Amino acid sequence: MVSTVAAFAASWWWLCELTVHFRWQYAACLVLLGVGRGLQGRWRWAAVYGVGAMVNVLAVSGGCGPSAAVADHGGVRPDLRVLLVNVHTANTEHTRVEAYVNQEAPDVVVLIEVDSRWLVQLTQLARSYPHRIEAPRNDNFGIALFSRLPLEYGRVVDLGEAGVPSVEARVRVGENLVWVVGTHPLPPSHRENARLRDQQLHAVAAHMAGLRGPRVLVGDLNATPWSPVFRALVAQSGLLDTRCGRGWQPTWPAGMPLLWIPLDHALISDDLAVWERRVGPSVGSDHYPLLVGVSWKKSVASEAPIPRNSGSL
Repeated sequence: MVSTVAAFAASWWWLCELTVHFRWQYAACLVLLGVGRGLQGRWRWAAVYGVGAMVNVLAVSGGCGPSAAVADHGGVRPDLRVLLVNVHTANTEHTRVEAYVNQEAPDVVVLIEVDSRWLVQLTQLARSYPHRIEAPRNDNFGIALFSRLPLEYGRVVDLGEAGVPSVEARVRVGENLVWVVGTHPLPPSHRENARLRDQQLHAVAAHMAGLRGPRVLVGDLNATPWSPVFRALVAQSGLLDTRCGRGWQPTWPAGMPLLWIPLDHALISDDLAVWERRVGPSVGSDHYPLLVGVSWKKSVASEAPIPRNSGSL
């Protein structure tokens, strides 16, 4: 019950924000406690625990307006499929990652936590994805974007003050163009990291709001959908959460179902419709992959100008 109450102060203190991510677990525990007290005949406590469980359920089920629950597209296949994989820097299961990417054959792959070793090990995969943006690092914040489709523009970009790279590309899909942005803020493991995460997500929101045309944002955002910082990102960017209307879909921590929470996300602009969204299998990382397929609601001819300082592809 203490964590349930503390979660309501998530907007004011970073420690309370940490408690907001496990509301489904709180609800399950409170239901079990309520049933136990009921079997003992302690009905007042059973009622208290029942109310606490309901509070948590309502907290996680809110925040998705009707416009966010985008209807599935009726086509044969989506116009664009984007795969997000947090590979985990220390993971050595390179072949599992490569096999899964080949199995799904997405149009664009965003890889998080890649270092130089990972990029070398994925050389064979890279041959199928000739258009790439790479920013490897020795810590857990390297990032790369691989694309089968041609890129009109692409670069590594710093969003926020943390100094960790994000990637953005303008992908040509037939006659249309779509922005794909990948990012990975710091985990809120202490007060300063929490501040830097929040600041980066604010910068990401402003950046996405400033882009013209269809947009897809993917990343391990180190926040759940019921965190106030995530809800601020959605509101400020004008993007829609593709998870809404599609269930829980947790991605972390892999292999520990009692602690599962959705930390990896895909957000889209309202001129796109979700065709598919699903969590992939274990690839040796502490995160599960996330695949999203989108289609245009109508023909889009984007005429957004190319930003300055464009990088080589």
